[in-house]
Amino acid sequence: MNKEVLSTYLILIASIICGMIFLFLPSILKIKSFLILIIFYFLAFGIPGFTIFWFFCREALIRRDYERNFMFFLRDLNDNVRSGLSIVNALENLTKNDYGRLSSLVKKLYIEVKTGVPFDIAIRKFAKRAGIPLISRYCLIIGESIKAGGNVSDILDALVRSVFEIERLKIERKIFIQSFAIYLYVIYFIFLAIIISIVKYLIPQIISYSQLKIDMKYLKQIMRDLIIIQAIFIGLNIGNISGQGFSVGIKHSITLFISGLIIYSFFVG
Repeated sequence: MNKEVLSTYLILIASIICGMIFLFLPSILKIKSFLILIIFYFLAFGIPGFTIFWFFCREALIRRDYERNFMFFLRDLNDNVRSGLSIVNALENLTKNDYGRLSSLVKKLYIEVKTGVPFDIAIRKFAKRAGIPLISRYCLIIGESIKAGGNVSDILDALVRSVFEIERLKIERKIFIQSFAIYLYVIYFIFLAIIISIVKYLIPQIISYSQLKIDMKYLKQIMRDLIIIQAIFIGLNIGNISGQGFSVGIKHSITLFISGLIIYSFFVG
């Protein structure tokens, strides 16, 4: 485990511990003030929530950096090979280019090929070091095709066209998912506004005109629970529809949960 990964996990553990401290501190100190309780609970859920959000965003940005630079690496390698250069000379030229986090891996790939390691084996080692599924798939195709006696230039040309087409589809899909996420966020906040209106204005009016006995404290708690449930399931739904998995859904759920709870507490108490 390298220092970067270790420091990331230490930050996550520290944020969870801080959250637990803020969660149990009000009961230890016997705090009764509603406003101070809200601040403590916001910190209890907000610190680990924000840290987890940062962690997943960071992982997504790193993966995106690798994938995007690999796309340009393949394109440049294809251009160099098609111009008549050998794989070794092409890789030597590419070591002078900036491919972000991928640059160090490109240099290692060049050194291995230069020292006599077959390109099909070296490219698989390159994929293993990157640790990105998309890069592993393409490197496996390159390695197997070369091993089977395929033309390197034709293989790279086909892969470059495939990679750029996938990138175009990803952009279109991202636009659709963002629109869908905004739509669900709007629905959630409309639902929140309706709940606040019912608790703050409609129920008190009904009680004043009909003389009904309603436990407002219990009603507020039920409505708060509804808001929390709605936040969790809308967030998970966004993660599911986007195809990005449970972690992204949790990120949206935490965002909706915290914002909904703060707004509800501010207007209703």
